Amino acid sequence: MRRLLLILCLSVLLPCPAAYAASSMARAHLEPATPVMPGQLVKLVVDALTTNWFTAAPLYPAIDIPGAIASPPSDDAENFNIEINGVKWFGVSRSYMITPQNDGDLKIPAISLQLEVGQVGKTTARTQPLTLSVKAVSRPAGAENAIGTTRLQITQQISRPLTGLKQGDAFTRTIIVSVDGVQGMLLPPVSFPPVPGLAVYPKQGQIKDITKDRQGFLGSTRQDAATYVIQQAGNYTLPAISVVWWDTRAGQLRTAVAPALTLSAAATPAYKPELALPTEASGPAPARIRHIDVVRLAQMVAVVVITLLLLWWSLPHLWRRGVRWYRRPRQINAARLAWHQLRMALRGHQPAKLVPALYHWLDATQPNGPAQLRSVLEAAQAATWLGAIYDKEATATPPALSAQDLQPSRTKQEPNKRSALTPLNPDNRAF
Repeated sequence: MRRLLLILCLSVLLPCPAAYAASSMARAHLEPATPVMPGQLVKLVVDALTTNWFTAAPLYPAIDIPGAIASPPSDDAENFNIEINGVKWFGVSRSYMITPQNDGDLKIPAISLQLEVGQVGKTTARTQPLTLSVKAVSRPAGAENAIGTTRLQITQQISRPLTGLKQGDAFTRTIIVSVDGVQGMLLPPVSFPPVPGLAVYPKQGQIKDITKDRQGFLGSTRQDAATYVIQQAGNYTLPAISVVWWDTRAGQLRTAVAPALTLSAAATPAYKPELALPTEASGPAPARIRHIDVVRLAQMVAVVVITLLLLWWSLPHLWRRGVRWYRRPRQINAARLAWHQLRMALRGHQPAKLVPALYHWLDATQPNGPAQLRSVLEAAQAATWLGAIYDKEATATPPALSAQDLQPSRTKQEPNKRSALTPLNPDNRAF
């Protein structure tokens, strides 16, 4: 009984396991939290915390802040431990980069993080909304759109020494702009002014953001380059390239300059530019159609209409000729085969096989076949000859018939004439 009472007391005094159930939360803060100027980079740090452990990396969404440019969360996540009100929390921290565009109060909405916590599973934690104060600083004329930063540096590189050059030689000029606290996508591209006698071929700019472990985003660089091809001998000067920026620490307008370059090129005999850019390449494209000649357009339409009418009128005639041309080889081959079979029947002296072969040959030799047969056999001879074949009691011997008798009728055919009778089997015509 005492043991039971002791167990009951311990169960009341000791914390319940549910009291130690895993908790999670999200929090955010700005760096710097003090008022900033338009164009100044601000870091939004977002922490995901739990009293247990994460079974998967927290999911940070992209954010949209009206009046500012917000980059996606950084790829580098920082793990940390912290004690809050005597409770130990485990956290993961990632950062957003925010660049205000206008002055005033910038409202940063709450951010929802998707978490997976041990013994709990998937859960959602939300940060508190924040407000960033942006104050515009009066700038002198021409500095309104200058980049605001604490440091901007410009350097240039040349791919080869600019000595001993001659026509046809080429070199590349590279301009690198480095800036602190400004994203690379905000840096303006560098333009390379044209130089008479040199062909200029700009390249696509390259942007790179600079980050370091435990420090996050530091700045960015932009690299622009152009290749120059010497087309004429002479002395040249490549203009200096400058970038205007606003020093947010000193409140002054500054200019970073890449100095001008000078070079000389000697003549090369028989040199001919191959890939020269036209002088008007940067100008507006000329109009391809300046006016429409109505008379010429009407003539072209008339020619097209007449051509279509001629084709429509001649199409039936061309169709009939095509059909005859297609049928002709088949008719010739059929006549040759029938003549071969007829000759074989004549050599065998078999009247019963001769008649079908003869009819076949007459059908294959066009409608003139009966006339040809009458020209070879007289009526009496034909009657005697057919009777000897079909009359079993006939004793008369059919007159002799040879291939030589039919040869004249085969070689001397009359021109084809359309028969006045309709075809016996109209659906069985050759095509």
